[in-house]
This record gives sequence, C-alpha cells and structure tokens, in this order.
Amino acid sequence: MMDGKAAAALRMGWPSPVRAGSAPDGHDGVLMLAIAFAADDVLAPTAPLRRLAATGTDPQLALAAVQELVRPLPGAPRVLRELEALGVGLALLGAQPAELLRRIAQVVFFRGEVVAAEGPGRFAALAARFGLPEACIWYVTAAAGDAAEARAAGANVILVDPDAARCEPQAAGFVVVPAVDDVLEVIRIPYTRSALNLRYILRKIMDTPPLDELVR
Repeated sequence: MMDGKAAAALRMGWPSPVRAGSAPDGHDGVLMLAIAFAADDVLAPTAPLRRLAATGTDPQLALAAVQELVRPLPGAPRVLRELEALGVGLALLGAQPAELLRRIAQVVFFRGEVVAAEGPGRFAALAARFGLPEACIWYVTAAAGDAAEARAAGANVILVDPDAARCEPQAAGFVVVPAVDDVLEVIRIPYTRSALNLRYILRKIMDTPPLDELVR
C-alpha cells in the first residue's frame, strides 16, 4: 500500500520520497532540503501579539492570549500538511521566547522544529538544527529586511508579498510570491533535485560491496 509521503508526492506530480528505513546503516535518508517559516505574519498574522507585548503585558498573559489573537492564514495548514507528508524538514523561526513560539505553532498546526533565535546568527543556528548548510535552507518570510538578512547568510528566500501578481523570481534562490500557498510551487524543483539526488546516492551505497569484500 502507498504510504502518506508517496501519495502526497504522486498527487503533486513530484518524485516520491525515499521510504524511512530503506537507507543502509549509517545513512538515514534525509533530504538535503529544509524550509523555515518566519514566526511573524507568514503562517498567521501576529500583529495583535506585537501590540500586546508593546503594552508591557505580563508574558504569561500574552501566552494565554495566543489562542484568541492568532489564527492561521488561509492555505497555511494545507501547505504544512503537504510539506510534512513529503518528508521535508520544517522549522518555525522567531525572536520570541521559545514558549510563545511553541504556542503559536500549536495554533497554526505546525509540527516541525521551533527555533528561538535572533540576529544574523539565527540562520546558522537554523542550519545547525537541521545539520544542513545554509544553501539547503529555504526561508519563508513576509518582511523584506528579514529576507535580505537571510540572503546575506546564504539561505534561499521566499518573500510573501500580497501585492505580488504571481510568483516572481528575483534572483537565484530568491522568489517573491503573493501567498503562502505558493511555497509548494516554488520548492517543487529544489525538492525534486534533492529527492532524485538522494535516491542516486542511496542506490550507489547499496550497490557497493561491503568493505571486507573489497579488500579480500
């Protein structure tokens, strides 16, 4: 029977991921691709939380208010479900306290890594969390300044701009999209390359005789 990841890939017209457990010992079959979403205004509008924080509200009250003030943007839960089904590494990145980020993640049905970090080093921290170079990270943000910092750090960027008419590539690894739904289309090619490269590598590994046979 087809598993969820393979079914999602087939539905989207993409190569199916390598099945868990199909890699030989020492090779876990991780895709060289991860997607990080900025915590602010990508998966859900967070302006109400920022306004609340500006009033000096007790942090515990702010945590309690997340359920009432934060709602996922249209299309966000579907995007997360599709990416999760495909086996893509996911992270929610923000400068907020980790507990607040986890609460936001619950509200938007996000089940990936939660990374509380700020400043230019946050992208290195993100890459380290996945064990990938920055060039394998796609960062989704709604802030142009945030996008520029990610680009400077070597990450790929998807800038969500509602004023954009369509997906508009700006440069290699930098795309402007009108809505978070478009993230799936943008990463189609990177995902395909990563999945096919992984399949090739694993096939090579599994076709190579054990070392003790090679040295006989």
